[in-house]
Amino acid sequence: NPKTIKLISGATDDDLKILIAKQFIIPFESGVVVIKDWKIHNYIQKDRYNQTQYLDEKKQLLVEENGAYTKCIQDVSSLDTQVRLGKSKDRLGKSNNTMSDKSDDVIPYSEIIYYLNEKAGRSFKTTEAHKRFIKARWNEDYKLDDFKKVVDNKVADWTGKTINGQPAEKYLQPSTLF
Repeated sequence: NPKTIKLISGATDDDLKILIAKQFIIPFESGVVVIKDWKIHNYIQKDRYNQTQYLDEKKQLLVEENGAYTKCIQDVSSLDTQVRLGKSKDRLGKSNNTMSDKSDDVIPYSEIIYYLNEKAGRSFKTTEAHKRFIKARWNEDYKLDDFKKVVDNKVADWTGKTINGQPAEKYLQPSTLF
């Protein structure tokens, strides 16, 4: 639990953000945090090892040759076969359902929410509702840089201002921005 460790050690939120930015720790949407070099610097005897309860997060990790953890972005074992150019029944320019579906695996939900939180000083989680807003824009061909640009522009526009008598900063949220 990073919050408990943060309190015990006297660390701040900024310290945690620095560890994430420098990739010393790997955060998950569920709140689980993995220390990237844990297996390099620590050894647990087999008779003392207990299986983690966070199996979904563990499935997303790979162990590199040097023992460092890496977050697997996409499971290549379950990829669909690709349609070769010139062999598709549909001509280029026509819709091909297997090719036009945009996969959730390539949408950087966590990175977008993290960027918003960092710039707006907020603490949003990557929820299903937030993912729907982001996915809708992603499917309209907006990419990571576009999301960052929206966040930057609205933080600059709304910080310290009011809208209908309310602090404009309250509108710096995924449902409003995306």
